[in-house]
Amino acid sequence: MKRIVATAGLVLALTGCTTSQYLRYVDAVMNGHEAEAKEAALQYEADRADATEGRPCAEWYDDAISAGFTPTEWRSPISTVIMPRESHCQPEAIGPTDDWGLMQIHGTWVPALCRAGIACNRRDLLDPETNMLAARFVFEAQGWQAWATY
Repeated sequence: MKRIVATAGLVLALTGCTTSQYLRYVDAVMNGHEAEAKEAALQYEADRADATEGRPCAEWYDDAISAGFTPTEWRSPISTVIMPRESHCQPEAIGPTDDWGLMQIHGTWVPALCRAGIACNRRDLLDPETNMLAARFVFEAQGWQAWATY
């Protein structure tokens, strides 16, 4: 009974995680790595609290981390410069120059994103998780200079 209550409490703590993060946690527990999974989950939550406290766009932290950005990259420039200035933290933002979603990914990236299996049309970029994956792709190709607000 104690194990069920402890696990239920941790699941509640993990509700801020993305589906893929939560599934990795469940997989670790199911494969006999419960202690390590709990420790990693608690560390993630501590990192999350530190990285989002007092910063705009905090609700999109999990998507950024799941896409491969680090907590340091989240702290700056993503949450303090790029996302607030580009989209005002609005996932449905469409810019006047063919820019889409949270990180305002320019529409000309769609063919390359499609080849990479990320997004095959501009509307896909309005999904926060997809937008952050696309932003990681753009970042790896061009660095932060891809965003004029940087």
